[in-house]
Amino acid sequence: MKVSGTDNAKEYLDKLDRGLKNRIATKENEIDQVNLLYEKKIQSAKDQGEDHYLNTLDQNQQRIGIAIKDMEGKLADYQNNLTKTQEKLAEQEKTLKDQSDTNLYNLKTKGETNYQDQFSKIVDNQRSLENESSGKMKTLEFTTNSALNKQMREAESRVSNLEHKQNLELNDRQMHFKSQLDNQQKNNNQQLSGQKEEFDFTLQKANEQNKRIFEDKIRIQQDRLNYTDKYHQSLLIQKEDDFKIKYENMSKAHQETLALIQKRFDDEVKGLVDSKSKMKDAITARAEDDFYNVTKLDPKITNSEKEMLFEIAVPKHEWENVHLSAQGRDVKITLGRKYADELLDRDGSRNRSSRSEMFSKEFKVADILNPKTITQKYEDGILSFKIVKL
Repeated sequence: MKVSGTDNAKEYLDKLDRGLKNRIATKENEIDQVNLLYEKKIQSAKDQGEDHYLNTLDQNQQRIGIAIKDMEGKLADYQNNLTKTQEKLAEQEKTLKDQSDTNLYNLKTKGETNYQDQFSKIVDNQRSLENESSGKMKTLEFTTNSALNKQMREAESRVSNLEHKQNLELNDRQMHFKSQLDNQQKNNNQQLSGQKEEFDFTLQKANEQNKRIFEDKIRIQQDRLNYTDKYHQSLLIQKEDDFKIKYENMSKAHQETLALIQKRFDDEVKGLVDSKSKMKDAITARAEDDFYNVTKLDPKITNSEKEMLFEIAVPKHEWENVHLSAQGRDVKITLGRKYADELLDRDGSRNRSSRSEMFSKEFKVADILNPKTITQKYEDGILSFKIVKL
């Protein structure tokens, strides 16, 4: 761009200000987008943490329900086993009672059978004696009636005594058998009572043992449930603490990232402002410098006897762009000026532009000059060229 006056410099400065404002607005939009993205990430992390907490709670409740169902099933099995045990004990009691009744019946039957056998033997003996007596009577009847009568009386006495003795013996045996039967029945009743008491004691002991086992199992199951519940509660608390720590670390990291982005943005904006300020100052200085507003070259010429001196006012950073050449009596002074500009777009691309302009002045002098002797010197803002005459 050709800078020819203060108006062009002001337009260029306005353009730079607009570009800087646009960049600042772009960076502010980027910061807003980063903040929005950060808030979305935080909300997503919160939602994920809540879903994970609810899922874990549902799983724990399902596990507790399964454990309760298992415990109820085991309790039902224990109850069934207890019922079966009671039924077996009742069957054993019935069996023992039946055996006792059978033994008593057999013993009574055996006593009656023995009694009938003894009675039959006595009757048979009595019949045998009667037959024997009858034979003897018939035999003795032939010898003497007195002997017969005597024998009859003796036989009757002997039969009576024998019958009485047999009756007494039979009564003794009946009483002894009855006593034995009573004792046996009493022993059986005592044995049955003892067995019943032992059975009741065993049954009571088994019931107490089953009750203790059942209570121990219930207590163990309850302890397991309490331990499982406490364990899951501790897991939930630990996971909640981990989530809080993770959330705080994530929040801290995002805050640090946001602060770093803000710092970089501020540094970049500050750099852009400083760069543009320097460029603005340079352009303002150029606009106010007469050298950059020159439209023609007017060197100061000093003519001496052996040499000529040409002097031009030039800024320090531009004196290398001024050149002087001589050929015979012809002298030529040239001035070259270059301008460069660079703009940074939102996508990071750079746009560069450069311009240059050239001023020259040609004139003649009275003397012939030697171009090989041209020397130049810059001092106090004055560029001087010295050339020897031929």
